[in-house]
Amino acid sequence: MPAWWRPARWCAALGAALWLSACAVPDASRSEVGRYKVALPPGQWTELPAQAAFRLPATVDGASAPLTTRAWALRGDDGAWLAVALLHVADVGRNTTPWTRACPATRDVWVQDAAGSSAARIDCLRYRRAAEFNDWLAKNRPDLAQWTAQQGVQFKGTYAHLNHVLTTTWGDYVALDVLAVQRLVRPATHSNDEFLRAGLPTQDWIDRVAESVRLSTRMFDGHLALPPFPFPINQH
Repeated sequence: MPAWWRPARWCAALGAALWLSACAVPDASRSEVGRYKVALPPGQWTELPAQAAFRLPATVDGASAPLTTRAWALRGDDGAWLAVALLHVADVGRNTTPWTRACPATRDVWVQDAAGSSAARIDCLRYRRAAEFNDWLAKNRPDLAQWTAQQGVQFKGTYAHLNHVLTTTWGDYVALDVLAVQRLVRPATHSNDEFLRAGLPTQDWIDRVAESVRLSTRMFDGHLALPPFPFPINQH
């Protein structure tokens, strides 16, 4: 092999890697939210208006600019609403409120406080399996419930709510909301054994979503690639 071939081959490989990474960046016209670029899971997603519908929670203040929100909806081949995803981004570098109570435990909600009640940062993951039960969404997230009603979003049957809120040391506030019908995140069960194992795919999906959000805050271009749902969009 000629001596010049090795560096040339390395340069070619580097160029290919850069080209692939560039191709991996989602369509900026559809998916930029602040400095973050969202790559949605497979499916036919359409954007819904959401910019003026949401505000920072009371536990966060000091924003130097209004909250930026974009939202997308997923529908099945039959037109049924299957999921919505919303990303909220703000600069809270001027925040003066301690965040020790930004991730409280809540009844019937799975909560993971990865920041350990830190006063300086938030890393709060929440999952509610049946968000429609007893009007839970309307009582606990009235802004999200009102927005879905205004957009005509109507899920058939049980749907789940996933929320992940993060802040960074340089002042980014990033919050993800996902509403999804149960069949996308949890399998149907027909026995006690299946029931006991039914939550495993859901937990794996929750973990991968959370890791994607965390990773995006460390990415130079804010690339946020949401993982696919555990189960097929169109089930027959």
